[in-house]
Amino acid sequence: GRGHRRATTQRLMSGERSRQIATLAEQFRDYLTHQTDTDMPKIEAVATDHGLGARSAVVLDTPSLYPALRSVLEQPAVLVTTPDSRVFNSHTVHHVLHTAFHLGAPVLGYSAAYVRAGAVLGLYTTPAQAGMEAAALVQRVLSGGGLPPPGHHALFEVVVNPTVARSLGIQLPHADTLTRALHAQEERR
Repeated sequence: GRGHRRATTQRLMSGERSRQIATLAEQFRDYLTHQTDTDMPKIEAVATDHGLGARSAVVLDTPSLYPALRSVLEQPAVLVTTPDSRVFNSHTVHHVLHTAFHLGAPVLGYSAAYVRAGAVLGLYTTPAQAGMEAAALVQRVLSGGGLPPPGHHALFEVVVNPTVARSLGIQLPHADTLTRALHAQEERR
């Protein structure tokens, strides 16, 4: 979830790395209010709350993706990808990762596939983990416990691409160490 990505981004940015995150999003239309919007203000607010700067750009279509990417990565930043298939998809992933790497920007992906393709780090919930959480939620509701407030996944995986990290001059702990640290941080909340 976003909370895990935020903590992981902070680890990537420790030391002399920039304290900036960058993200891209496509505008969407709210069919109830008939207004267009993006998730970027929420992402920027969370970054600010945690002492990080945030740069973002709206992607209107595929041709505008690469100028937007270059604009948010003009200054050092960690590119945080989101599961917005209109922006980050099988047609754009290679070029996004290549451009970010060329600009020296580590990428935080939302799947193992992103890490295999060249992201420095991935943070995601597997289908099996989501199923386990859904089953626990159903059990809770059926036993009269009610629905918990909305939140992020308690079960997640962290995967690191040490080759890309090394190429960018980033020293990251092993994925298991990062996973344990994130779980410990969540337990303290």
